[in-house]
Amino acid sequence: MRIIINDNHVGKLKEGISISDFKKRYPKHDIKKCNEPPNMEDLQDMFYDGYCYASDGCNVEPDGKCQHGHSSWLLVYGLI
Repeated sequence: MRIIINDNHVGKLKEGISISDFKKRYPKHDIKKCNEPPNMEDLQDMFYDGYCYASDGCNVEPDGKCQHGHSSWLLVYGLI
């Protein structure tokens, strides 16, 4: 399962570890489940086209967050 940690780090949980297990061990971190990260070509398209996807798949502005609190992929990777 893919996760976003503190809106700026994409990670993958090890087999058998749940988000709740991770939150118990690291309670200060903001953990969210996310979709598969985009490839470089998709990131470039998002940057130049002026639209972006949030880490959960919602459409957002390149520097925005969706209604669920997920940042755009451009923000996650620190590209803007």
